[in-house]
Amino acid sequence: IEPIVTLPQRKPWAYDLVPRLVLEEGDFADRPDFMPRHGGEEVVARLEADGVDEAVVIARRARTAGAPITLHVPLSRATLGSAKAVDLILAALDANRAIAAALLFIVPQAELRALTPRERASLAAIGKMGVGLSLSAASSLRFDYAELQGLGFRTVRVDATRFLRAPQGFTD
Repeated sequence: IEPIVTLPQRKPWAYDLVPRLVLEEGDFADRPDFMPRHGGEEVVARLEADGVDEAVVIARRARTAGAPITLHVPLSRATLGSAKAVDLILAALDANRAIAAALLFIVPQAELRALTPRERASLAAIGKMGVGLSLSAASSLRFDYAELQGLGFRTVRVDATRFLRAPQGFTD
């Protein structure tokens, strides 16, 4: 997990769950080094389902220790398009309703735009389980915010450097 901090205090606000692969030498490979670039939807869906299971374990431990945290977990169209993967996530969330509010699923803006009606229904079903959604890699702030809220989105992530350099590119 990697911390998301508030500024200027640098106090952890939440954490990103970042998938990494442990290599034989004990080093870590980052997501772009091992995730399939084209195809491989089954592999991605399985890894994301494993990520949800790990996030549940971390959130439960933190809550039991008296220091609840919020985890941002990646979620892609590969998972939303797989009925089996969605069922696994819904089952995990149903069995852990006490910590569901501690999870936010991160959906890239480009993938949200490309969702099929079935994938959108899967996303809405996940949102109804009490978890939040976070829109990432936003290239603009021109959204139908009522629609985003209706799906369960709580936050929108933008590239802060790009926003500070050219805020007019994000909105009117």
